[in-house]
Parts: sequence; C-alpha cells; structure tokens
Amino acid sequence: MVTKRLTKDDWLTAGFEALTSQGYGGIRAEALARNLKTTKGSFYWHFKNLGEYKRCLLDNWQLLRTEEIIESLQEFEPGEATLYGLLEMAKEAEPNTYLIRAEMAIREWALHDIEAAKRVTTVDNRRIEFLAKQFKVVGTKNAYFAKALYASYIGSRTLKASVKANANQEVRLVLKCLIDAVKKGVLVSD
Repeated sequence: MVTKRLTKDDWLTAGFEALTSQGYGGIRAEALARNLKTTKGSFYWHFKNLGEYKRCLLDNWQLLRTEEIIESLQEFEPGEATLYGLLEMAKEAEPNTYLIRAEMAIREWALHDIEAAKRVTTVDNRRIEFLAKQFKVVGTKNAYFAKALYASYIGSRTLKASVKANANQEVRLVLKCLIDAVKKGVLVSD
C-alpha cells in the first residue's frame, strides 16, 4: 500500500485543527504526528523545530486571513463599497473552515505566548489600517471608526459562541451606523 507523502500544508492544516480543538497546548509534534498517522520524522522534514512550525502557522494565518482578503477586495471601489464587500466576504466564508475557527484560538494562544501575541498585534494593526483607509474615503480620518468596526467584528465572533447571535447582521448594522455618522458629520473630528 502506497501512502501519501505529507506536505508542509498538511502539517499546517493539522496544526490549525489541533489549535481549534485542543487549544495552543495541542500544537506538539508528537500529537500532530499521531493525528496524521505518521512519525515525527515527517514533521522535522518540513520544520526545523516546533518554534519554526508555530511561526509558519502564524505566517499562514496572517497571509490567508488578512493579506489575501485585502488583496481580493481590490475589485471593489474604495470606501463604502469595500467595507460592505468585506462584510459580504465574511458572511459567505465557510463557517467551518479551520482558519475561521482558528481566529479565536489564535487570540487565546496569544494570551500565553509572546510570539503569538506580537503576531496578533501585527495582524490587528494591519486590518485596522486597512479599514481606516476605507473610512478616509468615506469621509473621516478618525481611526476610531475603523477600530469600532473591527472591535465589533471580533467581539461578535466571541458572542456568537456564547449567545444566539447573527454576527454578520450585527456587524453590518454597526457599519451602517458608522457610515451614517460620517455622512452626517457626527464624531468625525480627527
């Protein structure tokens, strides 16, 4: 019987799945190898050590959940259309994909690991910077609008787990209120 050779992406997917099901403590070479029904040698073929593996997980998350999303939004007109386009993408995203589920698990990991915390800060700042550029086109340089929308998005994901919540609809309402406030000149000062 011929077995498939595992790729680096297979190991990263396994890491995100372990992260979402077991928390950051599940990111161990031996446990991942056991879940993939292979040896640790395969892990070390792709990664020098566990630290490198964790950096690759965070790199992959940043690329797929931030940079590629921002790149795909280039099809929209900057400003309001891009902001609503982003919410549509979030709504249409498959809720069971490991990267979407991993978002909250990575934030939990960041509470216990300085490297994960630094990466979450980098990603948060990048996302807020992108949102701020869109709000600038709408009519305000006030970064609080971007931060409020982002906090609403992150917070709604947390609430959705504990109460009946329609996260996308609620964030859309927040966006509408923020855009209306900008258009009416409410809280627009820099």
